[in-house]
Amino acid sequence: MNSPPSLVGKGAGGLGFASSFPHDLNCQVIGERLKALNTPVILIIDQFEECFTMCDDSQRQEFFDCLRELIDCTDNLYIFIGMRSDFRARWREYPEYASRIH
Repeated sequence: MNSPPSLVGKGAGGLGFASSFPHDLNCQVIGERLKALNTPVILIIDQFEECFTMCDDSQRQEFFDCLRELIDCTDNLYIFIGMRSDFRARWREYPEYASRIH
Protein backbone atom coordinates (compact mmCIF):
# COMPACT_ATOMS: atom_id res chain seq x y z
CA MET A 1 0.00 0.00 0.00
CA ASN A 2 1.31 3.44 -0.88
CA SER A 3 1.51 5.93 1.94
CA PRO A 4 -0.35 9.20 1.47
CA PRO A 5 1.82 12.30 1.26
CA SER A 6 2.63 13.73 4.66
CA LEU A 7 0.79 16.91 5.58
CA VAL A 8 2.47 17.22 8.96
CA GLY A 9 3.80 20.70 9.47
CA LYS A 10 2.14 22.05 6.34
CA GLY A 11 -0.90 23.47 8.11
CA ALA A 12 -3.93 24.39 6.06
CA GLY A 13 -1.77 24.71 2.96
CA GLY A 14 -1.29 20.95 3.04
CA LEU A 15 -4.99 20.48 2.48
CA GLY A 16 -5.11 22.11 -0.93
CA PHE A 17 -7.46 19.45 -2.26
CA ALA A 18 -10.13 20.61 0.21
CA SER A 19 -10.12 24.12 -1.21
CA SER A 20 -11.08 22.70 -4.59
CA PHE A 21 -14.50 21.70 -3.24
CA PRO A 22 -17.24 24.19 -4.13
CA HIS A 23 -18.55 25.95 -1.02
CA ASP A 24 -22.09 24.67 -1.57
CA LEU A 25 -20.98 21.04 -1.73
CA ASN A 26 -22.79 18.96 0.87
CA CYS A 27 -21.06 16.72 3.38
CA GLN A 28 -22.20 13.53 1.70
CA VAL A 29 -20.48 14.50 -1.56
CA ILE A 30 -17.33 15.47 0.33
CA GLY A 31 -17.49 12.12 2.14
CA GLU A 32 -17.79 10.29 -1.17
CA ARG A 33 -14.73 12.12 -2.49
CA LEU A 34 -12.79 11.31 0.66
CA LYS A 35 -13.81 7.67 0.41
CA ALA A 36 -12.68 7.60 -3.23
CA LEU A 37 -9.15 8.44 -2.09
CA ASN A 38 -8.99 4.79 -0.99
CA THR A 39 -6.60 5.62 1.82
CA PRO A 40 -7.11 6.61 5.45
CA VAL A 41 -7.99 10.29 5.87
CA ILE A 42 -7.21 12.00 9.16
CA LEU A 43 -9.12 15.11 10.17
CA ILE A 44 -7.66 16.97 13.14
CA ILE A 45 -9.86 19.56 14.82
CA ASP A 46 -7.96 21.55 17.41
CA GLN A 47 -9.53 24.03 19.82
CA PHE A 48 -12.90 22.32 19.44
CA GLU A 49 -14.16 24.37 22.38
CA GLU A 50 -14.49 27.27 19.94
CA CYS A 51 -17.63 25.53 18.64
CA PHE A 52 -19.15 26.58 21.95
CA THR A 53 -17.53 29.97 22.40
CA MET A 54 -17.46 31.44 18.88
CA CYS A 55 -20.49 29.89 17.15
CA ASP A 56 -24.17 30.49 17.65
CA ASP A 57 -26.50 27.51 18.11
CA SER A 58 -27.38 27.20 14.41
CA GLN A 59 -23.72 27.34 13.27
CA ARG A 60 -22.73 24.77 15.87
CA GLN A 61 -25.60 22.46 14.88
CA GLU A 62 -24.70 22.75 11.18
CA PHE A 63 -21.07 21.88 11.92
CA PHE A 64 -22.01 18.92 14.14
CA ASP A 65 -24.48 17.67 11.53
CA CYS A 66 -21.77 17.81 8.89
CA LEU A 67 -19.37 15.85 11.09
CA ARG A 68 -22.05 13.21 11.72
CA GLU A 69 -22.79 12.94 8.02
CA LEU A 70 -19.10 12.55 7.19
CA ILE A 71 -18.77 9.81 9.80
CA ASP A 72 -21.87 8.04 8.44
CA CYS A 73 -20.80 8.05 4.80
CA THR A 74 -17.09 7.25 5.10
CA ASP A 75 -15.23 4.30 6.50
CA ASN A 76 -11.75 5.73 6.00
CA LEU A 77 -12.13 8.96 7.99
CA TYR A 78 -10.50 9.28 11.39
CA ILE A 79 -11.31 12.40 13.40
CA PHE A 80 -9.09 13.61 16.24
CA ILE A 81 -10.47 16.38 18.41
CA GLY A 82 -8.45 18.60 20.71
CA MET A 83 -10.48 20.45 23.30
CA ARG A 84 -9.91 22.09 26.66
CA SER A 85 -11.05 19.78 29.43
CA ASP A 86 -13.31 22.41 30.97
CA PHE A 87 -15.53 22.21 27.87
CA ARG A 88 -16.09 18.45 27.95
CA ALA A 89 -19.40 18.93 29.75
CA ARG A 90 -20.61 21.11 26.87
CA TRP A 91 -19.80 18.32 24.40
CA ARG A 92 -21.88 15.94 26.52
CA GLU A 93 -24.89 18.19 25.83
CA TYR A 94 -24.86 16.62 22.35
CA PRO A 95 -24.94 12.86 23.12
CA GLU A 96 -26.01 11.93 19.59
CA TYR A 97 -22.65 13.27 18.38
CA ALA A 98 -20.42 12.67 21.39
CA SER A 99 -21.21 8.94 21.34
CA ARG A 100 -19.95 8.68 17.75
CA ILE A 101 -16.58 10.28 18.42
CA HIS A 102 -14.30 8.51 20.90
